[in-house]
Amino acid sequence: MLQTRTARFHEDGTLDVGASFVDPYRRYYVTFQILPFLEGTFRYTDIRNRLFSDIPEFSGDQSFKDRGADLKLMLWPESKYVPQIAVGLQDGLGTGQFSGEYIVMSKRWYDFDFSFGMGWGLLGAGGTIRNPLTSLSDRFETRGGRSGQGGELIFDNFFSGETVGLFGGIEWYTPIRGLTLKLEYDGNDYQSEPLGNVFEQSTRFNFGLNYRPFEWLEMAAAYERGNEFMFRASLRSNVKALGLPKLDDPPPELKIREKPAPGSPADAAPATSTPENEAPGPGPAVPRDIEDTDVHVIAADELYDNLEAAGLDAETIELSEKVARIYLARGIAGDAQAHATDVAESVVAAIPEAIERVVLVQPGNPGKGQRITIDRREVEQSAIVDYLFDGLEAEGYEVESLDISHRQVKVVVAGAAAARSDRDRRAAQVLLEALPTPVERFEIVHVDAGVEVGRIVVERNDVKRGAQVDALFDGLAAQGFELESFEFSDSQATVYLSDERKRSREDYLAAARLVADAAPKPFDEVVLVGLRAGVEASRVTLRRQAVAGGLAAGQDAVQPPIVEELVPDLSEDEKRAVADNVFAELGKQGFGVDAFELTRYKATIFVTPGKFRQFARNTGRAARAVANHVPDSVEEIEVVTLNAGLEIARVTLFRHDLEAAVARSGSPEEVWANAKIEGPVAALRPEGSTPEDAIRNPKRYPTLTWNVRPALRQQIGGPDGFYIYQIWLAATAEAELYRGLRVTGTIGKNITNNFDRLTLESDSVLPRVRSDIVKYLQQGADGNIVRLQADYLFLPFPDWSARVSAGLLEEMFAGVGAEVLYRPFGSRLAIGADINRVRQRDFDQRFDFLDYRVTTGHLNVYYKFPWFGLTGEVHAGQFLAGDRGAQFVLSRSFASGMRLGGWATFTDVSAEDFGEGSFDKGFFISIPFELLLTNSTRRRGTFAFRPLTRDGGQMLSISNRLYGLMEEGNLDNIAQDWSRLLD
Repeated sequence: MLQTRTARFHEDGTLDVGASFVDPYRRYYVTFQILPFLEGTFRYTDIRNRLFSDIPEFSGDQSFKDRGADLKLMLWPESKYVPQIAVGLQDGLGTGQFSGEYIVMSKRWYDFDFSFGMGWGLLGAGGTIRNPLTSLSDRFETRGGRSGQGGELIFDNFFSGETVGLFGGIEWYTPIRGLTLKLEYDGNDYQSEPLGNVFEQSTRFNFGLNYRPFEWLEMAAAYERGNEFMFRASLRSNVKALGLPKLDDPPPELKIREKPAPGSPADAAPATSTPENEAPGPGPAVPRDIEDTDVHVIAADELYDNLEAAGLDAETIELSEKVARIYLARGIAGDAQAHATDVAESVVAAIPEAIERVVLVQPGNPGKGQRITIDRREVEQSAIVDYLFDGLEAEGYEVESLDISHRQVKVVVAGAAAARSDRDRRAAQVLLEALPTPVERFEIVHVDAGVEVGRIVVERNDVKRGAQVDALFDGLAAQGFELESFEFSDSQATVYLSDERKRSREDYLAAARLVADAAPKPFDEVVLVGLRAGVEASRVTLRRQAVAGGLAAGQDAVQPPIVEELVPDLSEDEKRAVADNVFAELGKQGFGVDAFELTRYKATIFVTPGKFRQFARNTGRAARAVANHVPDSVEEIEVVTLNAGLEIARVTLFRHDLEAAVARSGSPEEVWANAKIEGPVAALRPEGSTPEDAIRNPKRYPTLTWNVRPALRQQIGGPDGFYIYQIWLAATAEAELYRGLRVTGTIGKNITNNFDRLTLESDSVLPRVRSDIVKYLQQGADGNIVRLQADYLFLPFPDWSARVSAGLLEEMFAGVGAEVLYRPFGSRLAIGADINRVRQRDFDQRFDFLDYRVTTGHLNVYYKFPWFGLTGEVHAGQFLAGDRGAQFVLSRSFASGMRLGGWATFTDVSAEDFGEGSFDKGFFISIPFELLLTNSTRRRGTFAFRPLTRDGGQMLSISNRLYGLMEEGNLDNIAQDWSRLLD
């Protein structure tokens, strides 16, 4: 509201930076909606009527500064009848000068928002109501003092104190856009303010207004305590949607291949054999027409003989499209209907299959029951029933009922189905294979006491396919191959086989033909990939040829032959020409290209993105560049992405999927469905996993890049001045000598600073690894070497990455170090370790050193939670001052590229030895520079803030840490922005 709290929260991801002024306080704050249900605030309070200290030499006439942090947690969201409820801590971290706790509820009614709550500590200092929690425990009766060193959570103070205060308010959303009016009742009487302050309060009611003319600006003014004016202003934005519109160059236009001419192998679709009762060609089955001669009276000797064998003396037979009329020469002796039923199967078997009904016409008066009708379906079902009953009862089943449709048989059997599934399936398969062709599905249902307890379903196609798959596996095994995987789409099958023996091309061709013949369905194309030691050793492709000249009218379609596709291989000069074109196009787009490999059907490119943050965007542009220059026969495009020389991911796309997506007859999602996303391939060779016969880019190494950018150093809230700063230029150069081997250096040039105001000397009892910051800032303000570091990065084993570093590793330390990281591709968990032997640099940050040496290293654990883009880190080990413990980091990443987080470090250093603040803590914001620009860039800046610079819990600041490098290519990041594949 104004001075009191509500249960309302900002929209998730909102960042609010502002200041408020009410005598004698000036407050500067940053509020961030960490999660939809969790809000955090960091605040500096300038108490204008109190000095920072009583020692002029220490802080001069600077007013007192207090740091504090708040948290607010939603307990229950608002519904139609229930208010929203939240609980919060005010100044829960720090010296606790303004500490308090509260629980509050808010309810909206039309344009009015009501809030009511209960406060402890300073928030309820004017209350006279007994603390209700004292009835639970005596602990809540007494509220302790502030923390001696500050920075600690004093749990005993939470929700404690003899009395509590009530507060509440009403907010009216006026018809004027962005304007609200507020009235509140304050629970604080301002008689117990920090540093002995006591303020007059004429009334507990405060009133004011809040105005938000723009989405990014909010202002408030109020009359408080009956005698003071308050003003507040803040800048607000949502980090989810930050950024300016981009003016990037569009991706290169994709050259889409022309469709092959009719009759060419690529255009030939598999033709299936046409059943006898179907017309050839595409489309649904159409019943074969019965010719006119079939309708006339016929007297075929064979048909007469069949009827005679059934005991019937036929004189003439008439066949129409679905009915057969048999005129008998003499009547049926005895019970005609019973005799006709006995011979029904023989009669049905003796007539063409298209006939559905048989009418026996006896001589005599037709009106006296001389016509007997036999239905083919009833006869067939009767035969099926007899067969099924006999077969199931022979297997020990007790059949309760049978339900037979034209294509399905459902059998209900009595008894529990425990441990019968395999037996049921075998029985169903045997019976289904023996049943007439129209029956396509067999179902066995077990019931016990009238309740279904089990069910098994077998499809005729499943039986057929299962037999074909078994034959496929057995055939490949007989040829000595091991089937690694079998991938197929509607028209293409890709089979990966492994065999440690060296095989000829004829061996692979024979295996490919076996796959084509024994596959569960006909394919247009069969691609067989032979693997040896996990690496592709050979590849053959078979494609179905079209039938020359098409099908003649009335001719049954047949399966076209499937043969090896004869695509001429390119010469080495031709491959080099293609590679040069690809290198040139990708270079113009900002990619560093290491190598290119080209075969008849696949192209592989090794690239280091240089412009875009989004993995999919880089992949799409690289794939386009390759597709625009390779032969039409190339169908697979593999993009291998590198970062700092480390391979981080492999994406293989089908070219026709990419063409369809660009032409808007497909989509990135369809490309994803058929793409192969794989992790990096480990290799100890200097060139990594690049194949030996790949074409290297001669211009790739060595490469020198450089940039000059403005930079800011700052210190907030110290005794020397509230804001100490330096604006300087950072000139950075990087030389990539070979893949994974690089040297990076940064030199600083001062523009302006007020470091002359720094006078505070360190009083640390620990080795002064950070607290001598004043000397580093003053003596290294101009012309300092910020960093001069050599790194070698490589992938020693699958899922492992490694780094070795040496040089001036940061502004205060130099030395040597190494790091390893284990991160399975697609895993949320990563585990690593680093160790460094370092020596402290001299204060001028050149090439001189101090005497302090230390070995520091940590076991590092990273975990990406499946919610809200959260990542947790734990770094346990020995820190720069020789203290041991662990640092805990929690951060959240947003689609805009912003990353915000905080850390806390706990070691074996006591709060007294650590000094003010008790333990190391802080927060950071990592900002992509492209949010502030109209063009995309991969560069980013990180602003880290810690309330105090002390020596305990300090880690070495090393660039090129492995987790950050490998994380970009992890599966979840690739999937996250896949929709930008075509951008």
